[in-house]
Amino acid sequence: MRTYRLLTLALACAALPGRLAAQAVLDDPALDSVQIVLRDAVYRLRDSLTLVDAATARIARDLRTTSDPALRSRARAVADRCAAAVKTIPVTRTIIALNPRPASDPRRAREQMDRALLTLEAELKGCVTEFERLSARGQEAELRGYGIGRGEKVRTAVRAFQPAAESYFGAALGVRYRPRTDGSIPSPSTNGS
Repeated sequence: MRTYRLLTLALACAALPGRLAAQAVLDDPALDSVQIVLRDAVYRLRDSLTLVDAATARIARDLRTTSDPALRSRARAVADRCAAAVKTIPVTRTIIALNPRPASDPRRAREQMDRALLTLEAELKGCVTEFERLSARGQEAELRGYGIGRGEKVRTAVRAFQPAAESYFGAALGVRYRPRTDGSIPSPSTNGS
């Protein structure tokens, strides 16, 4: 019995380095210049979408107790953030089209990304139109009743875009599509816009 325990312990110790090696943290592969351009374009879009998501969440917060002027201001912020995100989409699409990565695309990640960008662009343009209209004086009641639903629709569209971006990122760059973790994103009051 004692020999069996020693043998089991010896086998466990021999297998331990292999298991530890499987848990090693690996760095992302080095990117070439084309991949860096693609990464930066998609990350710029990601960052602008983060601001859209934050603005739509903010308008829903304290909706019943927010003053009318503050509510209109939040609606303008949503419209501005959506407009800024809309401007990044054609640039992102062009960069992706001009730099066909992955070279072999059997899962059609580029095509899915392009379709997702077009869908997202249409939704964000609708966001701009709606929230510009809802930010006008006299629209507060409709904004309180309809604004949350419209904001949630925009947030849903942003989230629906994420799987296509993740798939494209993995196929084109060989890295994961990560959320921003290098600090907070400037708010309109801190970045001069």
